[in-house]
Amino acid sequence: MLGSLTSLALSISLPPGERIFVFYLGFSLNAMREIIYGIMILSLALIMKEAKKISDENQQYI
Repeated sequence: MLGSLTSLALSISLPPGERIFVFYLGFSLNAMREIIYGIMILSLALIMKEAKKISDENQQYI
């Protein structure tokens, strides 16, 4: 957010056609990659937990 406001503040005094505005949320590519990896690991953990629960239920019937 700070980067967006900084670019806006710096480009206000420029003539029309030379003004720039950069929208920046503060996430780098590496941060987004780590967030996606984290979501994938959490979903895999939930799948494995459910699989273990189903396996335990099936072992009780045999």
